[in-house]
Amino acid sequence: MWYKSPFRTEKEASFKVDLHKEVWYDFGLGKGGDIITLAEEIYRTQDISYVLRCIEDKRAALKPVILSRSEERRVGK
Repeated sequence: MWYKSPFRTEKEASFKVDLHKEVWYDFGLGKGGDIITLAEEIYRTQDISYVLRCIEDKRAALKPVILSRSEERRVGK
């Protein structure tokens, strides 16, 4: 699934989430990881207790962007 990055304003999606592997990658930042590393980036902390509470409390709803095959190749898989 492709999303617009939660870290900046952008017109085209550059944030990919692989639901099968349960990982994310932000092509603009050149960073990725699992849900914990994503929450650490979003909440700017490595305090795991706080991060886990935020994940449980917030459950952010991000809207996916559907890309055609040609757009997906251009952005990167």
